[in-house]
Amino acid sequence: PSDFAETWLPAALGQFKRAHPLIRVEASVDRNTVLIERLEKGRLDLAMFFSDGQHQGAERLATLPMVWIGSAEHAWDPAEPVPLVLFEAPCVFRKAGIAALDAAGIPWRIAFTSPSLAGLWAAVEAGLGISPRTTAHLPDWLKVVGKACKLPKLPSIDLSLYDLGRPLMPAAMRLKEILTDTIPAGLSEFRRASRPGASAALRDR
Repeated sequence: PSDFAETWLPAALGQFKRAHPLIRVEASVDRNTVLIERLEKGRLDLAMFFSDGQHQGAERLATLPMVWIGSAEHAWDPAEPVPLVLFEAPCVFRKAGIAALDAAGIPWRIAFTSPSLAGLWAAVEAGLGISPRTTAHLPDWLKVVGKACKLPKLPSIDLSLYDLGRPLMPAAMRLKEILTDTIPAGLSEFRRASRPGASAALRDR
């Protein structure tokens, strides 16, 4: 996922490349549906994605809280429907956010859709709306707004690694081991940074 493409993924791939300099690696950063489709067609060996538990056999690397992300500078009129900034469907974050608002009887509208995470963050920063996401590598200029805006709690979401249960070549198995080892370690650092007293961008206030 884009959330990790500029952080742990390059480090993990660099570690693999140093250990296996003759192996050519093709890495793709995209949405869940695209990655899983490429995996099913045999164009990828492994896919790491946010999972709502529907993919049997996926290896869970971590469980992360899903929260409402908004701009530090802009707010919306609480008398109006909640403006949402979302990926296009299908998207597990979109589905969870809309379901939570519907269950709480809170009216909403889709204010902005984008195929990229950078597009979502730009729209949120501009004050176009709020977005359900995790705080993993949340930009400093955004914040968690759930409690302040009296929005419903969102479910947690799994970060999973998937290979469809197919036999992997030794090099692909080694890459899977590196990803399995390095991603949870990076998330441990993220969790420590999210404790009270850390950056305000990572706290619900």
